[in-house]
Amino acid sequence: MEFDSGNSWKLLQDNDGKKTLKITNASLENTGIYRCISKYVVRKTFVLEIDAVTYEWPPPKVISVIPNENVIHVNNHLTINCSVSSKSPLKILWFKECWTTMCEIDFAIYKIEIGQDYNCLCLINDNSNNSTYNWENLYISKLHIFNARIWDGGTYVCSALSSNGKDYKNVTITVEELKIQNSKVGRKSYLILLFIPMVLILLYVTSYLCCTKQKKNHDDSKNLNHLLSPTHVIPRK
Repeated sequence: MEFDSGNSWKLLQDNDGKKTLKITNASLENTGIYRCISKYVVRKTFVLEIDAVTYEWPPPKVISVIPNENVIHVNNHLTINCSVSSKSPLKILWFKECWTTMCEIDFAIYKIEIGQDYNCLCLINDNSNNSTYNWENLYISKLHIFNARIWDGGTYVCSALSSNGKDYKNVTITVEELKIQNSKVGRKSYLILLFIPMVLILLYVTSYLCCTKQKKNHDDSKNLNHLLSPTHVIPRK
């Protein structure tokens, strides 16, 4: 039996021969005075105290934010890896610095500061573009951007939020068009590749003609020597 707050005893278990009282999922409500009664005789009285222990974990820590490249070209694939260490469950959010007119979330809400100017955040909430994996206390979030465009360049923020606090890191990405110089180099390479076979063909034709001429001269000289030789007999008609 338990002595409740209403100054009366509450029966917890009938006399079915069991001598053990089990309390599962103990909470502060189970604190109180208990007594064991058998055959209308109080056999034992004891006080049960529940110690409510609360754990305060340190806030999450964003270890690194690493892109596959800081400078990429248009139509390339961009991947940013965010590594977070946390002992408590957390949520990883991705933001991109954006114009004030497009502002969805003010940096001040998360106390995120990039530079001294007023900044705005746009939440990247497309689940198809990011994925999160975790091993014990390490969380890895990947942000994917396929077929990058010029406007995909800018500052990206990986923010880790939990009941114990928050942390963030940012990285700046540049998206560039293919340079004109590369096109010129490509044209030169194409011309060089086209010129080499032509030179080889010209050398082959020249060598063939020279060999043919030398062979003809050799044959003519051989015939002339044969005609001039003493053993040569001129046939009679």
